Amino acid sequence: MGKRVFYVFMFITLFVCQTVISQTICDQYGILSINGGEYILQNNVWGASTAQCVTYNGGTGFTVTTSAHNQGSVAGYPSLFKGNHWGTATSNSGMPILLSSVSSANFSFNVSSTRPSGDYNVAAEAWISPSTDASAGYGGGAEIMIVLDYHGVMGPAGSQIGTFNGHQVYYANIGWNFLTYVSTGRSSASGNMMDFINDAMSRGYVQSSWYLHVFEAGFEIMSGGQGLACNSFSFSVNAGGGGTNPTSTPTPTPVPQANTTTPPPTTNNSIPGLIEAENYSNMSGIQTEACSEGGLNVGWIEAGDWMDYNVNVASTGSYTVQYRVASLSSTISFSLREGNSILGSVSTGSTGGWQTWTTVSHTVNLSAGSRTLRVYADGGGWNINWLNFTSSGGSVPTATPTPVSAATATPVPAGNTPTPTSRRSGRR
Repeated sequence: MGKRVFYVFMFITLFVCQTVISQTICDQYGILSINGGEYILQNNVWGASTAQCVTYNGGTGFTVTTSAHNQGSVAGYPSLFKGNHWGTATSNSGMPILLSSVSSANFSFNVSSTRPSGDYNVAAEAWISPSTDASAGYGGGAEIMIVLDYHGVMGPAGSQIGTFNGHQVYYANIGWNFLTYVSTGRSSASGNMMDFINDAMSRGYVQSSWYLHVFEAGFEIMSGGQGLACNSFSFSVNAGGGGTNPTSTPTPTPVPQANTTTPPPTTNNSIPGLIEAENYSNMSGIQTEACSEGGLNVGWIEAGDWMDYNVNVASTGSYTVQYRVASLSSTISFSLREGNSILGSVSTGSTGGWQTWTTVSHTVNLSAGSRTLRVYADGGGWNINWLNFTSSGGSVPTATPTPVSAATATPVPAGNTPTPTSRRSGRR
């Protein structure tokens, strides 16, 4: 009788353990606390409504068992985290912690070498903020990502600003300073995250008076990715005061204002002529990405974003302007502007894919000489590859331009899931 009870107990114990180990999460923001609350596994579908599921494999391992994503932007970031992630916290993480008091922040991340079809990355990252409150995000702070690999068309946001310890370093401002350290072709990484944070400090993008909130690791998925698997993950932060933090205040690299990055000056674009969309002189909110037609296109466009182009118009006259555009599902809506004037507007339906291109056009009147034209997004959710100006007539009377009315800012809704400002920002 005693043996029978023992065997029954063993069976129940094994059954319960197996049930926990094979738990699957399919809710958009579903989470599972593991290892006694030390880590949280999150499904984290922050950029799409398509299906995604993750299955807990025991320890600190998980697999992406369902992914129906098929878009040109990040749909979800299934991942493990330790710390305070947008107001959801693990137990006894030691975070948030003042950066100046951190002696080490050691991490280890190991994934399967199998790369299923799709567009995604393998990445770990830290979130840093001037505030101890992370419930509404990390605006004004920094996101520091370490990329182990890219698959498909996915790539880093922003522009390369240097190298560090075998990594290419990219920077973009998306409401916070976003730095990406890229060293691809890997299935594992480990080290002291403070090394990367200190590098960001030396560039002026992070301050020692800010707080480290959370460290997470997983897969940012745009499309496909079913079968991606994390074998193990660990992170520990230790206080000790100073550590390898810089002992002197570094000379900061000028930080662009939120959502505005000024690239190196470009020469004037000639009109008539074709202008690559990425050959802007200034912009707000957008980013570039690899284009299926070659080179780069501008994407991550939201309403209110814009690109300025320095141009030299050969002669006063009427010009047909063609735009090479694409959109997965949104109406493509934008206007061509100069100063406070709207020269013309375009509105057309979606093309059915972020890299499914079509050409639209309208006619505008331009005066000869050097000037700055702006492509202004009246609506978001589309890409642009190029603009092409061709003369459609000789000298024309000076038209009375349509004045640009002052924009009314849209308030950001309260809560733990802020409205994304771009395809690379938002809750992650």
